[in-house]
Amino acid sequence: MPSEALDTSGLCVDEILELLSPEHRMVVVLYYLENYKIREIAQMLEAPIGTIKSRLMYARNHLRKAATIPDEIKGGISYEKV
Repeated sequence: MPSEALDTSGLCVDEILELLSPEHRMVVVLYYLENYKIREIAQMLEAPIGTIKSRLMYARNHLRKAATIPDEIKGGISYEKV
């Protein structure tokens, strides 16, 4: 299993995956949720291994940035402590 875990930041998996393009979403699902190796994904998608690695890196970076944006900016609901 891959060593990096996705940070959900309170969102469900479907909401997180919707932040990605279809190409990046497919690679993330196959790698993190279906536990395929990069080589296997490359074969399935008929794409070079470097392309798969690049898509994973882009997706992780994109999700990491999205997780650091305050809820007010993302349009989510934030709650004040009482």
